[in-house]
Amino acid sequence: MDITNIAEELGLEEEDVRRLVLTFLESTEGDLPQLSRAFAEGDAEKMRAVAHHIKGAAANLELNRIAATAKLVEDKARRGVLEDPAAHVQMIHDRLESIRTQVSAKE
Repeated sequence: MDITNIAEELGLEEEDVRRLVLTFLESTEGDLPQLSRAFAEGDAEKMRAVAHHIKGAAANLELNRIAATAKLVEDKARRGVLEDPAAHVQMIHDRLESIRTQVSAKE
């Protein structure tokens, strides 16, 4: 993750981007259990909505791997395909931890 590049792309200061990313990390960590819960409840619409939220926030910060993974979950849920999101949730979680490490190292 290149905070400098993202800051330039968004026209923001690096510290502002860092704060946005940290907020995204916290928010998304809270969203991940909702995906699993929606699957357990058979609620495709809830899965779609949560995945859409993650996708949009990640795309705004140019976190493309997270956005792409969330899009996969969103697209399947939109079609009513309830597939256990555990692998996707784990991938997003792992990526969030990697980003957290990168952001914290630059503070």
